[in-house]
Amino acid sequence: MRTILGRKQTSTNEDWLYAVRHIEELISPQEVAEYAARAVERIRAVATGAKVAYAWSAGKDSIVLGKLCERAGVTSCFFGHSDLEFPQYLEWAFANMPNGCEVLNVHLDLDWLAKHQDMLFIDDAFRLNKWYGLLQRSFFTEYYERHKPDCIIVGHRIIDGNTCGKDHVIRKKSGETRFAAIADWPHEAILGYIHYNGLALPPTYDWADGYVFGPTPWPIWGRPKDAADGWRMIQELYPEILPIAAEKIESARIFLEGRAGA
Repeated sequence: MRTILGRKQTSTNEDWLYAVRHIEELISPQEVAEYAARAVERIRAVATGAKVAYAWSAGKDSIVLGKLCERAGVTSCFFGHSDLEFPQYLEWAFANMPNGCEVLNVHLDLDWLAKHQDMLFIDDAFRLNKWYGLLQRSFFTEYYERHKPDCIIVGHRIIDGNTCGKDHVIRKKSGETRFAAIADWPHEAILGYIHYNGLALPPTYDWADGYVFGPTPWPIWGRPKDAADGWRMIQELYPEILPIAAEKIESARIFLEGRAGA
């Protein structure tokens, strides 16, 4: 295997697309199969005699994780979303989620965003971390409180900058335990598994910077220079939301008025 992709924050979308186009030169089917076999063995070891489930987000890592969990005999899973998703992503996710996947909705919507406009079009680690707390971490907590599984299997990976715990186990004060089954996988192994197994990805990966931002709510898509730049990007990707947002968010109204007068 030859790795060319670094941490998510340092690899451009062009880097990702190059890796996708040349994936057969970077990793072989046998190498991908070895990664997969080790991960399936890990999952089986965690799941044997235990109540486990996996988190599925319709992102590339969770799509791979889901197939590995199925191979290991783990079928319980959950999918969490907000009311601030790109419709193209959400439609794809509902159409392609694993059978029986439990759906959770955190119900962050335009009314919430209008009251928290400091969370719109951001580019700093502190507020992005707040988003992840409101979304991903809340989904884990809700599922855990509902079902009390012994372990939740997650697609966190070290190269993405995720905390994966000692021996890939993350223990929370609440008693929740997470297992990062593919923590040590490089990006090339993920792309190779998708390629050699003919797996589909959400349409967001085909967008400009799609591999950099992945499936993420539209208020934190991209890295705009300012609110006007952010609404410009949203107009290209999700124009239907603009007139609705303009009724509640002043920067959207100003942007639309500016466009109308241009």
